[in-house]
Formats: sequence, C-alpha cells, structure tokens
Amino acid sequence: MQDVSPSLSSKSIPTFNRQELEVMITTAHDLGVKVAAHANSWAAVEDLLDLGVDTIEHGAEIYNDQDQNISLIKKLAASKGKTTWVPTLAAYHTLGKSRWEAVKQTFVKAVIEEGVENIACGGDTGVFSHGENALELILMRQLGVPWEKVISWATLGGWECVRGFEWEGSRGRQRIRDLEANPRRVSDVDRGIPFGTIRKGWAADIVGIDGDLTGSPEEFEKSLTMGVKLVIKNGNIVKRVGK
Repeated sequence: MQDVSPSLSSKSIPTFNRQELEVMITTAHDLGVKVAAHANSWAAVEDLLDLGVDTIEHGAEIYNDQDQNISLIKKLAASKGKTTWVPTLAAYHTLGKSRWEAVKQTFVKAVIEEGVENIACGGDTGVFSHGENALELILMRQLGVPWEKVISWATLGGWECVRGFEWEGSRGRQRIRDLEANPRRVSDVDRGIPFGTIRKGWAADIVGIDGDLTGSPEEFEKSLTMGVKLVIKNGNIVKRVGK
C-alpha cells in the first residue's frame, strides 16, 4: 500500500460531487429511508442542506472565527428540523486541544448564540471507548445547553433523527395514535416501534439514574458517569442496582 501524507489525511475532501449526492438522497427518500452524511467542509455542508439531507454528522467547519461568517449556521437553523445536526463533540474532544477548540467555538456560535435546535446526540465509532458515550451529553451541558434540551436530543430527538418517513407528517402522527391505541410487543429486531419517551405503545427502554440531572454541569456529569443504576430494554431489566 502507498503511504499517505498525515497532512493530507487530516483534510476534509469530498467523496461525492453534488450530482451524486442528489441521486443518492433522492433515491433513499423515494424508498422512505433517511440519509446521514458525514461532512465537515463548508462547501459539502452547504450542498447537503440544499439537497435536504436528513442529518449532518460533524460539521465542524460551518463557522470560521477568522471571517466571522455565520450564513451557513443561519441556513441550518432555517431548515426547521428538516436537517438535523449531530455535532459529535466527544469525538473531537478526544482528538486534541486544537481541534476541540475550533469545534467548541462552532457549537457555541450555532447553538448558544444563533439558536440552532435541530440537534441530536451521536458519537463516532472507534474514536473513544465504548461505554463512554455520555461524554457527548456532558460536553453539551458544559457548553451551556440546558439539561432538558440535552436529554431530549439524546432520547426522543434520536428517534426523530433516524425514523423512517412513514412516521413523518400527518400520516406519522396517525400511525403513532394507532400504535398507542393498540400497543404490540417489541422485538429486538423491530425497528417499527418509536422510542425516546415513556408513552403507551412505545419501546420500553428506560434508564434509571441516581443523581441530579437538573443541577450544575458537574452534578449532571456525576449523574451520568456514576449514577446509572437501572437499565430496562424492551421491558426487560438488563441492569439493576448498578449490576
């Protein structure tokens, strides 16, 4: 194999052109499937927003403090949830101080100052150890996001981010009403059940935490890293009293 320059490997290089992206996104949407796009650069994110991609993972370069340009952030906010941003803060936090400072600045500018709310919590497989996923929520809280928003982005917001188009719009709302009126058993492979909130007919996935999520960022972190005592998946207890 040919060696690759470290400087080149760290650059954001588009994998697909705009026409290819349009075909992939349109085809997926025609099949009722959402599209997640890993993108960093300004040009790539702008194309994806124009084409109506469903989620953008990373997006670290949508703000540059040198030119103070926030037009792409405003464009993301204006999508009104059509495109969800998954900033993957925890991934960048583990990559070194220089990358983290830039990403932190982008997040604060977009969420705290410009009010972008179409956010979901997600990680990046392999960047940090499995089981440390709560770091994403902890960092959001440390950067000034209220605890209610952080928790909602990690629960109901997660389902809204990945659900199929059959759950969208008026048809989706009727589908939820029908399910709540006639609940059915959830299987481990059943992707047709909504999750993220405690309601009749929804997936019985519950995490019980000993601690104060409503307190300071430090209390929030302690609750998530040391306070998980109960985990229920599909109505079955998989962790109790911390074991």
